[in-house]
Amino acid sequence: MDSNAFLLSFGMKPEDFERTEGPIQSDEGFVYEGWEARKYGLRCPAQGCGSERYKVHNRYSCEIRLRSDLLKAEVLICHRIRYVCLVCGKTFTVPLKGAMAGRSLTHLERAAMLAELNEGDTFERVARAHGVSKTEAVRVFDEAYPEVRRGPLPRILLIDEFKFSTPYSKYCCHLVDFEASESVDVIRSRQKAYLDEYFGRIGESERGRVKVLVTDMYDEYAHLARRWLPDAKVVADRFHVVKQLTEAVNRLRVTAMSRNERDALAYNFMKSRWRLFLMRRRDVPDRWYTRKSDGESWHYDELIKRCLSLDADLRNAYDCLQDLYRYMRVTQTFAEAVENIRFVAGKLENCRCDVLSKVAATYRKWEYPIAMGLARNEFGWTFTNAKMEAGNDVAQTMIDAAYGYHNFERFRKRFLLMRWNKKK
Repeated sequence: MDSNAFLLSFGMKPEDFERTEGPIQSDEGFVYEGWEARKYGLRCPAQGCGSERYKVHNRYSCEIRLRSDLLKAEVLICHRIRYVCLVCGKTFTVPLKGAMAGRSLTHLERAAMLAELNEGDTFERVARAHGVSKTEAVRVFDEAYPEVRRGPLPRILLIDEFKFSTPYSKYCCHLVDFEASESVDVIRSRQKAYLDEYFGRIGESERGRVKVLVTDMYDEYAHLARRWLPDAKVVADRFHVVKQLTEAVNRLRVTAMSRNERDALAYNFMKSRWRLFLMRRRDVPDRWYTRKSDGESWHYDELIKRCLSLDADLRNAYDCLQDLYRYMRVTQTFAEAVENIRFVAGKLENCRCDVLSKVAATYRKWEYPIAMGLARNEFGWTFTNAKMEAGNDVAQTMIDAAYGYHNFERFRKRFLLMRWNKKK
């Protein structure tokens, strides 16, 4: 019996083989050949049999991939023994240490594939690197992780969605622990029925641990808080509060451009410097804009005032946006925050513009959660979904790299494992 070091290096027992040969170099890598040693004292694995009377039925050959990389592969051509029970007639083989029964990969190779998958590689890339089919790579992952349990509900829970098309919805729901910056779980859909089903399975004591729910201004999340998280304070994410108004300002900017095409200076400035209308006034660069036709220059501040004077709705929306930026910067009580958000909503309503009226209606409906996000809190933190956005970017990168996922559960398991592994 040959005791080869290469078998030990792959987690296999040399005692399982009566003879080994190799390696032989081929175009794809190195090939070894081994003949399985006959075993004695076995029992028939058939249920209810367990007989010790058996004999060698036949021999067959199979390939076990020992190790792969992009440059070479090491393969063991294994001559296996198939036994037959003399009592019940069942045929069986003896499992080899280091290789799963019925699989062509060693445990070492499977562990390497799982590590690469958990780092974010796609199934196709891992399959190509290890010389197996994509289906085999998927099977390795599914067998290793038949189930991935969610994390516990945290004290401060962030909830948001990212795009994931399924037959049930275009968006799935992402839960994140604010304090640990760690993903808790991903829910199949953000629709009310799925949220009710998910949180209805969680015990009341665990749901009671959630003290703050940070969310965008989506109505189903408000229903979620009222029904399942009654002890939690609902806080509107600052980013989405500002986003509501910046999108309105941008739409009015485009409208103002179309109405004032004859003012070429203002038209070109609003078209090429559109970001200046969406930022804080104090962050506008101290620069000059030069017209190429005659070389005449204007300061950015002067041109912004000129563009705003062309459209009253745009000017009012811009002023409200600056007010909102100022309220986010100063420290205020909850009562002051409520008054401030009501003031902004009132100014938007007075504009009598459909775009701004919708924003005002949203602010009126969510004025208390918005005020919770603007005011001081007992934790001393600023509650935003910024930590959520990082996880959503990872999810979108995964989806794009794989050209989409058809199986939500498999995506969920891969996403959570990758997030948790990177956190560790």
